[in-house]
Amino acid sequence: MINDVIIVGAGPAGLFAALAASGRFPQNSREKRTHEKKGVQNVPRKILLLEKNPTAGRKLLLAGGGRCNVTHEGEMRDFLPKYGAAERFVKPVLFEFSNTSLINFLAEEGVLCQTRDDGKIFPRSESARDVLSAILRATESAGVCIRYKNPVRDVEFLEEQFLFRVCTPETTYLSRTLILAVGGKSYPNTGATGDATFLAPKFNHSIRTLRPALTPVLVRNYALKNCSGISLRNVLITQWRDSKKIASRVGDVLFALNGLSGPGILDLSKGIQKNDVLTLSLAPDWTDRSLLDVLERHANKRLPAALALELNVAERLVSTLLRQKGLDERRCLEISRQERKTTLSIINMNPFVIQSLGDFRLAMVTTGGVVLEEINRQTMESRLRSGLFFCGEMLDVDGDTGGYNLQFAFSSGVAAGRGARRFLDV
Repeated sequence: MINDVIIVGAGPAGLFAALAASGRFPQNSREKRTHEKKGVQNVPRKILLLEKNPTAGRKLLLAGGGRCNVTHEGEMRDFLPKYGAAERFVKPVLFEFSNTSLINFLAEEGVLCQTRDDGKIFPRSESARDVLSAILRATESAGVCIRYKNPVRDVEFLEEQFLFRVCTPETTYLSRTLILAVGGKSYPNTGATGDATFLAPKFNHSIRTLRPALTPVLVRNYALKNCSGISLRNVLITQWRDSKKIASRVGDVLFALNGLSGPGILDLSKGIQKNDVLTLSLAPDWTDRSLLDVLERHANKRLPAALALELNVAERLVSTLLRQKGLDERRCLEISRQERKTTLSIINMNPFVIQSLGDFRLAMVTTGGVVLEEINRQTMESRLRSGLFFCGEMLDVDGDTGGYNLQFAFSSGVAAGRGARRFLDV
């Protein structure tokens, strides 16, 4: 039996590709005009979704700590810079299936969303399982056949028959179109093994080396183990290499047992190398006069207590930082001019030398993957093989924290599914 569409991978991208291929999502205006002109009918398609795991969406269940940060608020034009060098590539698919499109779909399936103060959007239930269940109900209603425990071992294109052959340990499938949505390598306990590296080259596609992204950093000679769990809001983080400033951003930081984490660190991580230095500025605008004013206001308080109050951070953190210079037990009125300079340096330029990045077990996403120049950014179709489509994390696209990566997975999946359906209609 010949399938119309085979999709490999039942993660967010693959599931939405299946839904779009089934005709669930309204076509964009360009497709509508083309179909009306040609008189194309919205005929049912035989869609097969192959998944290596015994269940779908295992990584989706981990999103947002299990609460599922599905997307972010704002206009799509504001999303684009969050994807770095892939900004131009992601634009068409994000505009065609936006955060509003996603929220409306979830609402139709009974999952209402809410927006937090930081702009992140979650289901009101704060349950990733609710999101996954809604998507699976929709795929079932759309007539999509999902076959679990079916790892794909080989794929090829049969030139004479103009069909794709997909081989699993149990059987071989044939299809008119093929959508690859196999994800990256992050969170290998979910079954992520970087299958893009052997599947995409079957069709002569190039792969940019897979590396961890959105991952914590381990710090050499880390002296803040006792501060594990303390977080800072809106800290100026600066990255240095060979004494040269590489990058900086304002973001939240979390102190971990062996290094630094939190959204601000994660977003910088893909550009960080071993031996780079990170500085955290708790009060970048403070001058010597600013600090002197603080000392005078809190003359009889211990220095850590006064700074913690003024900076709105945990006293334990400030005390630990000051202890390295013997200032943790001093009262404010006892601080000399030279010690003021030292204090300013501690709270604004305390250096953290990077020992290593967290590996794929800790990384939220993968950077690298199928080279974007070989993909049609409108349809996600291969430029090297007609009828072949890619979507999701297996592409060389990775965004910042905050729902941007899930949004791309959903949007690119819809584009690939629509592309496959349009290919069949021609």
